[in-house]
Amino acid sequence: MEFQTLVSRTWTTFTPALIASVLLALLAPGALGSDTATAKPSPKPKRQASLSLASISSRPQHVTGGDSLVAVDVPAGNPISRVRVRRNGVDVTSAFSPSAPDSRRLVGLVTGLRNGDNRISARVVARNAAFPAELTLYNSSIMGPVFSGPRQTPFICTTAAAALGDPTGADCSAPTTVTYEYRTTGGAFKPLADPSVRPADLAQTTTRTGETIDDVVRIESGVIDRSIYRWAILAPGGQTAKGWNGRFFYTFGGGCSAGHQQGAMPLGAVLQDPELSSGYAVIASSLNRFKTACNDVLSAEAASMVKEHVVERLGRAPVWTIG
Repeated sequence: MEFQTLVSRTWTTFTPALIASVLLALLAPGALGSDTATAKPSPKPKRQASLSLASISSRPQHVTGGDSLVAVDVPAGNPISRVRVRRNGVDVTSAFSPSAPDSRRLVGLVTGLRNGDNRISARVVARNAAFPAELTLYNSSIMGPVFSGPRQTPFICTTAAAALGDPTGADCSAPTTVTYEYRTTGGAFKPLADPSVRPADLAQTTTRTGETIDDVVRIESGVIDRSIYRWAILAPGGQTAKGWNGRFFYTFGGGCSAGHQQGAMPLGAVLQDPELSSGYAVIASSLNRFKTACNDVLSAEAASMVKEHVVERLGRAPVWTIG
């Protein structure tokens, strides 16, 4: 009895707190000998941040025409030369190059997109590289629709009146054309067959950014989303976008008529000297004139698609767009 009482009294002195402290002491580094204390696992190398993919020319779900201007942002510590980009499993790395002034950003025009979903992936082929990235682009026809809904019928094509020739399809498509005009010292615009030729009466202009150049303008015309579009930009000596101030000036037209036609789009819609001579890219399309089609959703779609096309041709997005 005395022995049992002694054991009972001794055990009661080991409270839960005391037991926990004893266990912690036993498990502490060095408590079981120096061999255990030094046998630490080697730290695993940590991966860096992820690559980043973005569609510059449009929202990923609103890509049109089978191409998209895509950017890959590469975290520091990853070799740019080891970045690989794929489109639906096909290597398209050669389309990408560093974008000034950000040397860690690669930009490229990805072509060959199929209608529907397209998987764009980017990775760095190097040890302990950043995590790869993926982006899904949904591509639609250059003639739409994207989000405007069923097509209006009947629909009369007017490409011939716009000097684009007869329509090449039921969607009023037509070949894309490029022409040049120059502003004379008298303030008028004249056609210029060869932009490398410098007429005697060619005027110069000083852009918003302070650059003084010859006032030669490149004009592209075509059909996007069944809409006749034109866009103009400075191109002295035929160098497209030399003198561009990095901004878009998008023109719209008033009125509100429910027409069943492609509409008119004269050169004067984009040959606007105050904006062009300041370095703006001037853009217009016939379905952005409410007198042609009083449909704000269709107008938004046409503007989105035409702007996407211009961004892809210039290779970078504007600082801002005013309309």
